[in-house]
Amino acid sequence: EVDRLAQTVSGALRIARSGRITKSRIDLLDSIRAAMDAASPEFASRSAQLEPLPVGIDNVPVLGDAAALEQVFLNLLLNAAHALAPGGRAWLEVRQDADDVSVTVRDDGGGIPADNLARVFEPFYTTRAGGTGLGLAIARQIVLAHGGTIGIESEPGKGTAVRVVVPAAPGGAV
Repeated sequence: EVDRLAQTVSGALRIARSGRITKSRIDLLDSIRAAMDAASPEFASRSAQLEPLPVGIDNVPVLGDAAALEQVFLNLLLNAAHALAPGGRAWLEVRQDADDVSVTVRDDGGGIPADNLARVFEPFYTTRAGGTGLGLAIARQIVLAHGGTIGIESEPGKGTAVRVVVPAAPGGAV
């Protein structure tokens, strides 16, 4: 597991530096589930809940780098976990159409003040003690390298939603 995570982080840093990825046809759910598995201990340590993916989502084909996309969702999930008080929860919403796949990571944590929201994707910007400020910056670079977009909405006291949109793979199921 440590080797797998080290490989994932190395790949994410490579992409963040170069802006290039090696695309192959993947099921995005594999990357999402791996990120959820890796983030689960952080949720447990905070007595918070990471909801399972909704039933009925079977195959989400995209052209992408599986390890890099896993890193995106791991960064988003860890941020959600850190935003939660005991008893808080986070969940993912996955939507796909012919052209795009949208994955939204939501939490019911404390939210982000408006003056901080404009800076969250800046490298080294953090408000968390011990944070590096690289998670969202790297996630943004990876998503952009996939030809996608990433955006964030937050309201103090009501939680945060980070939406990642990447192009769907043509031709259906992986």
